[in-house]
Amino acid sequence: MLLDIDEQGRVKRRVWQEGKSGNPALRRQAVADARQQRFTPPKSCETAKDGQTVCKPVKSYAEYVYLFYGPGDNREGKAYFLLAPHYPAASADAGEEGTVRIAVHVSPEGKIVSAKVMYDPQMGKRFLRLESAARKAALEGIYFPAIRNGKPVDTRLFIPFNFILRQDKPSENAASVE
Repeated sequence: MLLDIDEQGRVKRRVWQEGKSGNPALRRQAVADARQQRFTPPKSCETAKDGQTVCKPVKSYAEYVYLFYGPGDNREGKAYFLLAPHYPAASADAGEEGTVRIAVHVSPEGKIVSAKVMYDPQMGKRFLRLESAARKAALEGIYFPAIRNGKPVDTRLFIPFNFILRQDKPSENAASVE
């Protein structure tokens, strides 16, 4: 199967499916389009106090993702693209660190249905700012659903986000995805 996925990781259209008649030219064009870079990151420009215009790149992401699968295929769902979460300054100042696990429910079309914090009492105290940052990063990800017997199915993924304070260089506190 060949799917055309938009910038938010959602299926825009089904280009081709094995066993069904399809337009071979459309399939070749979709594969050729995937190889071309057609996205230029936007910039935000401001005028500084001295009158100079300063332009900075704006965080954004756009890419076409093609997921190929056929009859009898079985694959686990996975995260295709995940941003490292922002380490909240208030959490760093308060000495909050640890691992936050997020359960992401992905539909067969690859759309995010929900993202929930999975709290484990053995992990100790909850840090709501870290949980919020991890959930926000999980919602910005792009995911592939699991494939069972050649068909995409509802998928639940568990994503751990690590927040670690650096004692020697506080300005380099790390937030990452395992």
